[in-house]
This record gives sequence, structure tokens and C-alpha cells, in this order.
Amino acid sequence: MARLKQELLRLWDLISKPEMVVINKIDAIDETMLKEKMTAFKKSFGRKKKPEILTISAAGRVGITELVAAIEKKFLGVEENERVEK
Repeated sequence: MARLKQELLRLWDLISKPEMVVINKIDAIDETMLKEKMTAFKKSFGRKKKPEILTISAAGRVGITELVAAIEKKFLGVEENERVEK
């Protein structure tokens, strides 16, 4: 699977693009287990340039504001002081 992903990234010139990983349903496990899983997940990348990793609970509306801000900054170039709150 990793080899396939690398080949697709190379073919579509995605290697140089910004990357973000969003993990949903964090309300389904307790905080201790979440920290353990996140630590293992971050280590699994095994590369110098690791993607930004955010955790959210869409159902519980946890981390959504931070996710929107991160997307605006990383992909749209909008800084926090430029954000328009709705």
C-alpha cells in the first residue's frame, strides 16, 4: 500500500503539496487511549516531513473551529487575524 501511495503521489505531483490528516470520532475513545493511538500513529509516518494531524469529533463539534482555521491557513493562506467569523 505504501508503495502504491508513493507512486500516485509522484505521478500526480502531490509530494510537494501541503498535507493534513484529520482523525474524526475522537469522542468514541477515552483521552488516554487517544493519546496512545496518536503517539503510535505519528511514529508510523517514519519520515522527516510529517503531515499536520488534527483530531476532531464532528458529532460533538469538538475541534471544528481549529480544523477550519488550519484549512484556511494551510490551503488558502488565510492568517488568523484575517479570518472572518460567522
